[in-house]
Amino acid sequence: MASYPGLVLSGVIAAPPQELSATITGYAGVSVVGPSPAAVVAGSGQLTRNTPRPSIPAHLAGVRTYSFADDLYDKFYLNPTKIDVGNLTGTITREVELWNAYRVPKVCQAVGKDGMDGIDVDVEETGFTLGALQSRTFNLTIQMDGPPIIEGHLDLDFGSAVVLTVVVVGRRIVAWVWLPKSPQNELLEWLTDIIEARDGSEQRARLRNAPRQSWEVSVLARTPAECAAIETALYGWQGRSWAMPVWPEQVEMQGPLAVGATGVNVDTTRADHRPAGLVMLWQSPQVNETLQVSGVSSGRLDFVLPTSVAFGPGPILVMPVRTTRIVGAARRDDHVSGPAEFGARFLVVDNVEFVGDPAPVQYKGYDVLLDPLLAEGDMVQRQIERPMTVLDYGVGTCTIDAPRTYSTAGYEMRWRLRTQAEVWAMRKWLHRRAGRVAPFWMPSWRGDLELMATVGAAEKSIRVRDVSFSRLLYGCPVRRHIMVELTDGAQFFFEVLGAVTGNPGEDVLTIDGFIGRVTTPADVRRISWLSLHRLNTDAVQLQHDRAGVARLAVPVKEIAQ
Repeated sequence: MASYPGLVLSGVIAAPPQELSATITGYAGVSVVGPSPAAVVAGSGQLTRNTPRPSIPAHLAGVRTYSFADDLYDKFYLNPTKIDVGNLTGTITREVELWNAYRVPKVCQAVGKDGMDGIDVDVEETGFTLGALQSRTFNLTIQMDGPPIIEGHLDLDFGSAVVLTVVVVGRRIVAWVWLPKSPQNELLEWLTDIIEARDGSEQRARLRNAPRQSWEVSVLARTPAECAAIETALYGWQGRSWAMPVWPEQVEMQGPLAVGATGVNVDTTRADHRPAGLVMLWQSPQVNETLQVSGVSSGRLDFVLPTSVAFGPGPILVMPVRTTRIVGAARRDDHVSGPAEFGARFLVVDNVEFVGDPAPVQYKGYDVLLDPLLAEGDMVQRQIERPMTVLDYGVGTCTIDAPRTYSTAGYEMRWRLRTQAEVWAMRKWLHRRAGRVAPFWMPSWRGDLELMATVGAAEKSIRVRDVSFSRLLYGCPVRRHIMVELTDGAQFFFEVLGAVTGNPGEDVLTIDGFIGRVTTPADVRRISWLSLHRLNTDAVQLQHDRAGVARLAVPVKEIAQ
């Protein structure tokens, strides 16, 4: 057996420097082929070679194992890279941290500022040096003195195409803190495209996701100082964004309220408070603060930053705030001296659509409006119309074409709202209508039909006084449904499936349901036509006399189902 004394592995396989001697026994006539001669003794079975064996180099290739250091080091860390201040109503400061994770010092060769008017940064504009693994925190102070739209870029140039950027965005707005006169008019404007067929059926398409919202605001300034403050604000900020509190949605809380409050406990269920939106705490034109909302619950508002104004004893008004712009010309009405009245129209730029709750009473997939027409004793003017085309050449007879086989009525619905809950419910109902898009059922609130005979509990036909319905109106698409209201207040809605002449002076109507109790004529307060309606305008104006008291009048129109 061959033996190799002194063999060592150390990256390269090497033979010992002494001669290598090998002996093979038991084989006669063995020959060896190799680079050096060998002595073979024939017949003896013994081989002897005394030539030194050369070194055989062997290089082993490999890679370094990936470690967390490759993720952590040899790069820059900048936090944050974007600062969104939202609606800026006062000076704020934000921190930015920069960490040099290289294991060698790095030099910022230049600091670039683009669109940074009104934003101060405590960093050297000529550059600075960060040591190995060193971090630095610098402050950005965003002030109100600057353009209305904030869109700044802070660039830190470290050479070799390494530029770190901090983006600052937002809007500067000034709060309108002067209490408006009553009434205050609010306008909601939707946009609907209506395609009407020859037979009167409609296809309605909504063209706006949210209504335009605007406010007509008038303020009476009684002192020269107040006049000067309002006029200065209008001259200096008229074309910019305003933080307009929604005065009709105010909720009152009692002061005092110390500096540093992170939220207030108030009822938020009757106002349009939004997370990340704005809210105003108002005690007077001099004592007020506009804050950003971080959270909204039914009984509390939380703020992004704590309050910085101390509110004294007495009522504090808590109101949602909308971002607005003045459209048209602002006005000032006064004499040379004395009190002055200022006014302007503010258009909301951040209005959103919110889905109103379905009406508690539904019929055939639509809401039923059960609000009487203002008051039963008031006059309601209706226009009963049927489109007609008149062809008149001036001589001979006229040709009249009535493409529709039925008439519809249009009139004005009026409401007087006396509580904040009623105003809020009406606002949600209007949003659910979305202008002329979404129809609703509404009874006429008249005694259109009179029950003539007792109706059984499960009876599906009723006898009513003959008003020629079976001869003139049966089949009319706007006179196919009725509301039966009993003297105890119960209301039932039915579709009229058939009508025939019964006993003299009676019509017999077949309905699609039953009252469920034996009903006599004395049990019925009225039987009214139930018609499908829609608003006949996309612009609805609410007149707020004061917080929680409002009036509105809206034209409505009957439509076919």
